[in-house]
Amino acid sequence: MLQITDLLLDQAQSQIEQITEFEDLQRSLLELKNRLAEAECNDEQKTRLNDIYELRKDALKQEKLENIDRFLSSWPANPKSRNIGTV
Repeated sequence: MLQITDLLLDQAQSQIEQITEFEDLQRSLLELKNRLAEAECNDEQKTRLNDIYELRKDALKQEKLENIDRFLSSWPANPKSRNIGTV
């Protein structure tokens, strides 16, 4: 049974690494926790799943922050050139 849950975790890691939205990541985590519970995983495997989740969550945060930073840095420095606050 240990090998089956390890294989499941390997597949989960590949799946999680492809997720690009936080909602999908959370949904995937819940599904995987249910599947691992059915497979009677041990504490080490539960910890591994949480580690996989946390690493992807941190990577997603970094990606989102970089996207926001690129977006904001592409704006002109002068608010009048963006027609913000003008009538």
